[in-house]
Amino acid sequence: FPAPQILRLQRSNAALAKACEAHGASFIPTDQAPISLPDGSLNPDFAADRLHLGGAGYEHLRKWILESPGPISGLLAP
Repeated sequence: FPAPQILRLQRSNAALAKACEAHGASFIPTDQAPISLPDGSLNPDFAADRLHLGGAGYEHLRKWILESPGPISGLLAP
């Protein structure tokens, strides 16, 4: 993706994280390694296409959710 789109995504994620915190909700950012590359784009190893997570991406996201300190981890723990 071009840099302006990456920056817009990063700003959107920051706003979502702030809104979640204000309402006691969990926010798990996916714009971090290994799901995302240093340039902010999705890592092809974790993506179904340039925009959506694939199976490996959702599996890693599940791991992050279960390891998060937020309330959602307790709801989803086995």
